[in-house]
Amino acid sequence: MNKKVRGTVTILVLVIIVMLLDACNKDINVNAEWEDITVIFGLLDQNQDTQFVKINKAFLGEADAFDMAQVRDSSEYQDLTAYIEEWKDDQKQATFTLDKLEITDKEEGVFYAPNQTIYYFTVPTNNNSGSIDPLAKYKLFVILNEGTSKEKIVTTETEVIDGFDFGGSYLLWVTPGTGQRAIDFANSSEITDQELKIIPRADAKRFEIYGIFNYDEVYDEGNGNSGIREMAFEFKLGGYTSSNLEGGTERTIAISGEQFFLEVGKNVPVADETIVKRVVGVGSFQLKIVAAGDDLNTYMEVNEPTTGIVQEKKEFTNVNNGIGIFSSRTSTLGSLKLGEKTINELMNGDLTSAESSDGEGYTVGRKFCNDDIASTQCESCNTVASPCY
Repeated sequence: MNKKVRGTVTILVLVIIVMLLDACNKDINVNAEWEDITVIFGLLDQNQDTQFVKINKAFLGEADAFDMAQVRDSSEYQDLTAYIEEWKDDQKQATFTLDKLEITDKEEGVFYAPNQTIYYFTVPTNNNSGSIDPLAKYKLFVILNEGTSKEKIVTTETEVIDGFDFGGSYLLWVTPGTGQRAIDFANSSEITDQELKIIPRADAKRFEIYGIFNYDEVYDEGNGNSGIREMAFEFKLGGYTSSNLEGGTERTIAISGEQFFLEVGKNVPVADETIVKRVVGVGSFQLKIVAAGDDLNTYMEVNEPTTGIVQEKKEFTNVNNGIGIFSSRTSTLGSLKLGEKTINELMNGDLTSAESSDGEGYTVGRKFCNDDIASTQCESCNTVASPCY
């Protein structure tokens, strides 16, 4: 190596050393330059007269993220203007101003609680019978720093799903009268399934079906007194995603009888000495059917847990100049007449006990009873006498 080359190498080495020494004397800033990112979450529901929208901001700082999340000012705007326009047939029909509402019962978690601000609007009773129009489009506008050099406008819009129709089986379950049919998850020899038929209307993409089981728990208060607690639990029965948004195609969804009794066993603990009885009536079971719009379905899909090797998650938003989701959903809740054989199984547990590995099933020891149906369990409201000798 000649002197000229050696001199060049020496200079390069010195430059690198100086750069490294200089870097060691400076803190590394991993935070990007602060940027105001508006976060919107709103789901319109045609069955509700009041609609709610969450409008927040993303935050960035030098402190611990969990500590900053507990500070309300980190996530809430102090001042903004927000309104929604209703459009139909390319004509603006109405404008609704979003007002502030202070919520005081938010559960504690990662973000600040119990107080928080949400925004809402109520459709006047003389407009679409006091509810949003399922045939209209709704456009949301949020204006920040209005009238200043930092003014920012965030926009988004959504169609409103037009709900769904039911097949004959559901109508028989929920319509009182001589033709009403009970929903039964058991017969005299086996656990049975039921079928639910629904017909989606336009713009509905995802459907989810939930069961709700209600019962009264009678407990011993001591001194010969007893009290009653109204108890309930909800569980998902099934669902599906529609292949298109046109609607009109009937879909059959199976409701598993085995799952019904399994959920009872999971959610109702074996009764201790303080439980006198648990009363189940013929109207103790309800179905809740929820339909979601296309954008909401996409948002839910991309935020589901990743199960593959690649853990990188996609991002989805339909908010312009911000992030979040503005879509629609609707739901229907119906009380069903629970069949006598199902109530019998809840009280006696004969079928589920025979099928279970431990011989106890999902309902034995829960002290279920019914005033009108006899049971072989001694704890029942209406007990068959002979087995209790």
